Formats: sequence, C-alpha cells, structure tokens
Amino acid sequence: MQENTNPHSRRGLIFIKCLLLLCILPLVGCKKQEMKGSIDFQFTFTYDGKPIKLGDTLYQIPSGNFIQIDEIQYFISNVSLIDASGNRQSLVETRNTAHYVDIKDTPTLTWTTRENLNAGVYEYVEFVYGFTESENRSNRFVNPPESFMFWPEALGGGYHYMKINGKWKRANADSVEFQNFGLHTGVGQSWENGVAVSFHPNYVVIRDSLQLFVTASSSRTLQINMEVSNWFSNPNLWNFELYGGGIMQNQKAQQALKENAWNVFSIKIL
Repeated sequence: MQENTNPHSRRGLIFIKCLLLLCILPLVGCKKQEMKGSIDFQFTFTYDGKPIKLGDTLYQIPSGNFIQIDEIQYFISNVSLIDASGNRQSLVETRNTAHYVDIKDTPTLTWTTRENLNAGVYEYVEFVYGFTESENRSNRFVNPPESFMFWPEALGGGYHYMKINGKWKRANADSVEFQNFGLHTGVGQSWENGVAVSFHPNYVVIRDSLQLFVTASSSRTLQINMEVSNWFSNPNLWNFELYGGGIMQNQKAQQALKENAWNVFSIKIL
C-alpha cells in the first residue's frame, strides 16, 4: 500500500489528534478534582449548654451530688460520613484511625482528617466513642499523652475510652469534704472469686444527622461537643453514693455510662 504523503492530510490528522487531547484533558482534570474535599474537627465541652469550667466551679448533678471537674480526656475513632443511600466515606486512614482529646491540651482540640474526601452530599456523621474490640490493642500508643490512657491488662487491656477526674460530695452536706472520683470507662469485667472471667466492650457508636455538602477543593469544619451533664442522667441517674469514686472494675457502672452516652455528643457544621 502506498503511503499517503499529502501534507494537507497529515496536518488534518495532527489537528484531529490535538482536538481529541484537548477534550480528554479537562475530563481527567475533573476526575482528580473530585477527590480534594477535606474535613477538620473542633472539640468542645459544655455543662448544661454553657462552656464547662474546671476546678473550683461547683455543679449539682440530677441525683443531688455536687461535683467539681478537673480533667476530661477521651478517644474517638472510625469517623465516617454517610450519604442518604447508606454509602460510607471513611474520614480516617488506616494508620490514624483514632484521635485523643484532652480539654487541657489545646492541640488535641482540633483534628484534620483525610484531605482527599469524595465530593458529595452527606446526611450523617458517625464515630466510635472509645475503640472497637479489634482496635483496642494494648501497646498501640507508645508515646504520651495517648500512652497514659492505657487500661490494665488484668482488666481487659487496651485503653481507656474516657477519663473524667474530679471531686464529689453528697447533697446538703456542706460540712463534708469532697472525695475524689474518676469516671474511667473502658473494657468491663465479670468477676468470680476475685478473678475476671470475662470481659465486656463498652464502646458506643455515635451517629448524628446533618446536611453536609462537600465540594471539590473545599474544607469543612465540624464541631463535636461533649455535653458533660448528660453523662449523669437519661436513662440512668448517676449517684456517686451508689457507684463510688472508682468504676474501672464495676461493669454495672460502666454499663450505666454506656447507656447514657447516646445524647452526650452533638455535631454541627461551623
């Protein structure tokens, strides 16, 4: 077959190829652009809807006990966005599935998750308060402050889900000194003759509804607030006279706080 050496035909072929390339490039560019949304989190704490005050501030919980709160630390993990069809978009990567929050440690009060989030409309935010069984592995965190949240191996291992430390006293007992308390949640135990014979995960999956639009190259900020007063009521009325100041070996107390967690956390778009 004789080769076509017509210069006009060759220029026409080159023009067509360039035109096709110009059509394809925007499509490739758009496809990449769809993966540039990102989500930042801010963590806050309130008591009865007002910013919580640590130290000498006195709060009365529904059971009548008075409390002072000195510290709050907790973990969240496995954060996801969910659309109206139930499709789930994880906000965390395998190497960084959890975040430690400390009310006194300012850098922990913000968290930037993945920066290649699919653009779309999302109806829910979901996260785990604490850790699932598969992720609650001892020695997972080797550096403080996260490593200080370890949960003793004899009590089930892994890590605390939360620590709220402070002081409490009975109602109408102005002359009685405060006693220390530690609302430390994590793996619970069943005991026989002083030996833990089984362990109970007490993490909670939290889901909150919202209308979140994530567009290409956008950065959205979500606020997760802990309403601390809700730990002490609904459905379980918390009474320090019943549960005492330490609950790490008390699965009944752990279960009560687990059941109260349903309305402790709220999420809004900033």
